[in-house]
Amino acid sequence: MTRPYRISKQVNQGPFLNTRREDPDPTTPFKNNDQLLEAAYAVFKARRDLSGQGSMFTDAAPETGSKQTASLGKLERAWRQRFKATPDTVTLVKQCRDARLNRIETEIMMVLLLHAYGLWPQGITDISDVISALCLTPTHSLRALRALSETGTLIRKGIVVCDDPDEDLRDRNISISPDIAHNALLNHGPGRDQAAFRYEDELQPFLARLTGIMRKKSDALNGILRGYGAQQEFLKCRRKQDSLLHSLDQILERHPDWNLSRARKCFPENPHDWTVILALMGKALHHINTDDDLFSGAGLCRAICRMPELYHAMLDRLLSHAPLVRGGYIQPCGGNDNLFSENAGAVQGVEFELTAKSLQLLGIQQARAADKWDSSLRTPRLRLSDLALPESTYSAVRMALDHVRHAARLLDDWGLGEVFHYGRGATLLFYGPPGTGKTATAEAIASELGRPLLAADYSQIQNCFVGQTEKNIVKAFRKARQAEAVLFWDEADAMFYDRDSARYNWEVRNVNVLLQEIERFEGVCILATNRKTSLDKAFERRISAKVEFPRPDRALRERLWRKLLPGRLPLADDVSVARLSEMDLSGGEIKNVILNAARLACGRDEHGKVSVFDFERALAMETQDQQTCKTRIGFQRLG
Repeated sequence: MTRPYRISKQVNQGPFLNTRREDPDPTTPFKNNDQLLEAAYAVFKARRDLSGQGSMFTDAAPETGSKQTASLGKLERAWRQRFKATPDTVTLVKQCRDARLNRIETEIMMVLLLHAYGLWPQGITDISDVISALCLTPTHSLRALRALSETGTLIRKGIVVCDDPDEDLRDRNISISPDIAHNALLNHGPGRDQAAFRYEDELQPFLARLTGIMRKKSDALNGILRGYGAQQEFLKCRRKQDSLLHSLDQILERHPDWNLSRARKCFPENPHDWTVILALMGKALHHINTDDDLFSGAGLCRAICRMPELYHAMLDRLLSHAPLVRGGYIQPCGGNDNLFSENAGAVQGVEFELTAKSLQLLGIQQARAADKWDSSLRTPRLRLSDLALPESTYSAVRMALDHVRHAARLLDDWGLGEVFHYGRGATLLFYGPPGTGKTATAEAIASELGRPLLAADYSQIQNCFVGQTEKNIVKAFRKARQAEAVLFWDEADAMFYDRDSARYNWEVRNVNVLLQEIERFEGVCILATNRKTSLDKAFERRISAKVEFPRPDRALRERLWRKLLPGRLPLADDVSVARLSEMDLSGGEIKNVILNAARLACGRDEHGKVSVFDFERALAMETQDQQTCKTRIGFQRLG
């Protein structure tokens, strides 16, 4: 007689399946999950092999049926006896006993586990596939359907997950709980992972994984709402997210003194709001890119949505009258005043963040710079004393610094803030030819104030997608606000142009958003442009000071030369700073001439000196007209 525990070769490569041919004693308990699932597989396979002969799930005695049916009955009884004799140290047996599963419920759990590990040769998608895999009789099929209904133990205790509640029961998608599959694979119980966390900091990888699953679920639902996504992918992500949230609750129950545990108690009856807090916590901890669409109103609602048809109802949870915003837990980026509309549809495009209250509740230190490793933020090195500026320019810069340094006295003590509700920040317009010191002065102002400099990059802000440029503008001001940085817009005329000359509606919208943000911004914003007259007229009343950077005269050029020539630079005797100052150059051009002259001299002789000939050649490189420069400056007569 063929040994009933022999497993077909095409499916015997999994971790739970043993290729040895053996007939264990029916009284021998299972030693681990592997043996339990291997024996279950043998039972289910024997039924399937007999199903073509009309044999189904049977309790018939061996003598009442064929030899094959008798062998199956013997195999089933042996499996049940061994299961009964197995101690609770085998985690799957303990879970079945703790949940008080009956025979059919236990077999449903086993076949779904086999499918989850890829060990069952046939696909199992819905409940009818489960009944088919177990070869159940009509009577037992009805019991299985009851076990998999909403009132059944398997569903109520979260052992299996059924989707599509509007479908007929047999057609509902079904899968084993990811927690149970994970624990069975590792041969440990449901509390083992939770007990592994001793300190709150150890949760970071777990929370990062949760944020990643939220993003995948949000993206999957976005595809469905747009008409090209797959329902199965969304349901798969939803199950994983539910499992991780359940595990997190179990972890927090074991550690009630953790900050996250105390925060969880603020949302005992609001699982959706708690999920939003966790998603935005992932933003604060930089688990994924902080610009990800997950952190928009639409992305957050997709992450908490159970079914596609509930998506629009979720949007109400982000309006100002909802507990999350009203309670001061979350806010639109840059403050609640950035929630321009109370319309649920408009909130989809709003980007959200945790408030200072939530960050403190969660024990997250609110860094001075939210994106401190962002390349657009830099620590300034220049100071005003390092610059050579015209007196009028220097006076205007000092006045702007006084505005910032004494803002409390001006606006609060002297009452100016009660009159001027907007425009409390210092907005400066630097205009003048290229190379006259606009960027260097912006850096020096940041240095004098002890703040970082945030250079707004036009190439990153401008976006071809409708509405994205406006969002990027808001993000730039928000980043400067969070980092307490001086916000510098170089080549500002590319963004702040005159709306009367705009050709498209989106160009007008961009300028409108810029005007709104500047008016709200209470920090230092510097606009630099080479063409003052090209800016929109509405900026006139929003600019605190207009600072001109003219091309330097001869006296200023001499100061620039002396500041920019390093004391250790070896100059030949024929080099005269006074004569060099006769060249009509801007500060940026003088810097380039000095650098190129030093390169030429070092290339010729690294132990030599920089001569007037090197400066001649460097000037020719800068102006691209060597003969004109020689005639105009007269280097041949120097010395």
